[in-house]
Amino acid sequence: MKPIHSLLAATDFSDDAVNACRRATLVAREQKAELELLHVISGTSLAMLRGFFPDAAAGIAENAGKALENLRAELSADGLIVKASVEEGAVTAQILAAMPRVGLLVVGARGNSPLRDIMLGTTAERLLSRASCPALVVKQTARESYRRVLAPIDFSPYSAKVLATAAALAPTAEIHICHAFDLPFEGKLWLAGVADEEIHRYRAEARREALDNIQRLVAGLPALEGRTVLPTVMRGDPARVILDQEMACQPDLIVIGKQGHSALEEFLLGSVTRHVLTDSKCDVLAVNAR
Repeated sequence: MKPIHSLLAATDFSDDAVNACRRATLVAREQKAELELLHVISGTSLAMLRGFFPDAAAGIAENAGKALENLRAELSADGLIVKASVEEGAVTAQILAAMPRVGLLVVGARGNSPLRDIMLGTTAERLLSRASCPALVVKQTARESYRRVLAPIDFSPYSAKVLATAAALAPTAEIHICHAFDLPFEGKLWLAGVADEEIHRYRAEARREALDNIQRLVAGLPALEGRTVLPTVMRGDPARVILDQEMACQPDLIVIGKQGHSALEEFLLGSVTRHVLTDSKCDVLAVNAR
């Protein structure tokens, strides 16, 4: 992962969004990066309001500017460089337009804007799926640096990027690597009358092979040298395995890859990523695997 020189925290001044800004501040200090705060006022709504209540519309923009400046002042203590801007337009479009100049996007899991519901919110889902940089969804109160990270991998060519990103964003954390596997044609083996012990041996061999692959992958990543790395390989549905591992190891961050293989998938989050974003309790960093 490239060094993070700047972060963008999008806020609608909800509690979750402000907490996301505080997490962004912690990360910015750790990465020695600049932080940019962005508040987007819906252009369509503001235009409608101007037609009926022009004074109220002007007041909304002015109050947003004051609130953002207060937040910027709060977060910029101890010499951290924090910029702030209020934009008017479509929320998703304005945030996406700002992404090329930053290395990390930070948003709250819920809020008063179209980012309100990360589960099924179309705007939020498009924002995360189309993000050109890693996108951090903050769910927990930001009190300290990340100490325990869960990094699911599938041994695709993008797995190394997921692990490198986890190591870079949480430079002092222990890394829990998990891999979910399934056995090709296992159901047909049962139907064909293959003995139970043979199928169990098949499973054990697949698990050993996956653990060996994790070791080789870790050994090839300088970012993980000297780090505490704990691998887990489990049979089952990837989303279920990831959420079970979250309960088992209690991470404060999950780093997961998202990738699209077609033009349509560029606008959709994969089912595993969507499940993890929806059902996990800790923060989630979605890495653009492509």
